[in-house]
Amino acid sequence: MSLNIPYSDLQIENNQLVSTNGISKKNISSLDVGTFSIANGGGIWNKISNVTQITSDTTSVTSNSVAGSITTVSLTTAAANNFSFTVNNSYCTSTSFVLLQLVSYSGTIGTDGFPILTSSPSSGAFNVNIYNGGSAALAGTINFLYIIF
Repeated sequence: MSLNIPYSDLQIENNQLVSTNGISKKNISSLDVGTFSIANGGGIWNKISNVTQITSDTTSVTSNSVAGSITTVSLTTAAANNFSFTVNNSYCTSTSFVLLQLVSYSGTIGTDGFPILTSSPSSGAFNVNIYNGGSAALAGTINFLYIIF
């Protein structure tokens, strides 16, 4: 049996999905709605994708989620130089805004370069542009988060 119940009439109570009119109850620990999950207690989070780049710093990766974590290969980009790689992503459009946030760098900021990240979106993908703003070569992996708006 299938019931059409508006989302506004649903709540999670005692590990059960409950309609406010009491018609339907279902035991759950979380509920997936599109790319988001709703946990018991009402917390909402976006399912993220975690990927690691292989082969080289220009190797493309695929990460099909609205948000994700990407780790690069070990980088050796010279001072004042840059490179880019493509992130294939079905949620990205040419009018998307892709926010990148550096999480960690296994080198030492300043001593081993200074990674600066920017993005440029297109339909079905976005480019990650990494510039070394330091006076020495990069020497390590970068882990960063992205979110697409």
